[in-house]
Amino acid sequence: GWRWGAMARLALVCALASGAMLLGGLLSPVLGIAAGLAVYALGVLRGGVLQAEDADLFYRLAAALLGGALLRRWWKRDVPLSWE
Repeated sequence: GWRWGAMARLALVCALASGAMLLGGLLSPVLGIAAGLAVYALGVLRGGVLQAEDADLFYRLAAALLGGALLRRWWKRDVPLSWE
């Protein structure tokens, strides 16, 4: 089912990220994009939006991307990767 608390936190994170994009975009479009991305990423990771299963899926996706071996040096999870 839906986790309404997490959905409300996600809505708040999205509102804050859009505000950061708008304010940063007044100075420079690149700054607006960077500010919105940073606020959104920190909000999702620190705001309790993701469950453990979501983090495992994100870990597998990030590990499969270019530079994933470098990322796995610092980010350790007990998740089996099928290509290792």
